[in-house]
Amino acid sequence: MLVGVVGGGQLGRMLALAGIPLGHSFRFLDPDPRCPASAVGEVIVGDFDNHAAVARFVAGIDVATFEFENVPVSTMSAIAERVPTAPGVRSLAIAQDRISEKEFFQSCGIAVQPFAAVNTEAELAAVSGRIGVPARQC
Repeated sequence: MLVGVVGGGQLGRMLALAGIPLGHSFRFLDPDPRCPASAVGEVIVGDFDNHAAVARFVAGIDVATFEFENVPVSTMSAIAERVPTAPGVRSLAIAQDRISEKEFFQSCGIAVQPFAAVNTEAELAAVSGRIGVPARQC
């Protein structure tokens, strides 16, 4: 099985090191030809939003994944139209928005620290008694 991984960093490298003994091959999409994963699989060099590079990357892969959550959702959506993708595009979109991520975890019954979405200092002051301080801006 040829596994496509968007991102060629250390997590992609570790994924390949775990998969190669199982008989899998790996292809990575990364802007750096010398990325950490380049030692363990083929690298398609290109930015994550480069349509030509994405097309070369997806050609012939059996499945796709991403190694970090800052991959453009549009890129993973385009890849998901061609091959099975896990985690899914919705998971990526949720992971890119910390409020959505916390709300999703809550909807799954996963405990999270108290939080509130705020956009102004006045909103922060209004919720600080409920969520406690210090508060962190995301």
